[in-house]
Amino acid sequence: MGESNILMRASSASDQNRQRILVVDDEKFARNFVQHTLSLQGYEVVLVDSGENALKYLQGTQQVDLILLDLLMVGLDGFDLLREIKKHPVMKDDKIIILSALDDEEDRQETLALGALDFIKKPINSDELIEKVQKYLKD
Repeated sequence: MGESNILMRASSASDQNRQRILVVDDEKFARNFVQHTLSLQGYEVVLVDSGENALKYLQGTQQVDLILLDLLMVGLDGFDLLREIKKHPVMKDDKIIILSALDDEEDRQETLALGALDFIKKPINSDELIEKVQKYLKD
């Protein structure tokens, strides 16, 4: 899977009017759950399986309205990717919500201090996911 920058993209002719969410998670089940949940809400969802692939995607011409980011990944983990995004002149204002099984208050506070907007604990509750995504994507 590492060769592909984009693993899956829910797309249609009306994509240009939909808000685009990038999901960065090395767990296939989590990616698919988030994609299914948010696609049903009308969002365009792009899935990547690593921090490296997310960075490649974001450094291209692709714009996203929100990033859902797992913290624990092999290679470039969520903490390091968050740091990279926030120091980049073009990407620094990207909206990021953390998705993680980590339940440590220090980790949560560190991600917020690095610039994440919010934190959703795994296993992901679909109602909480939808509520927080809608909160940060209000026009």
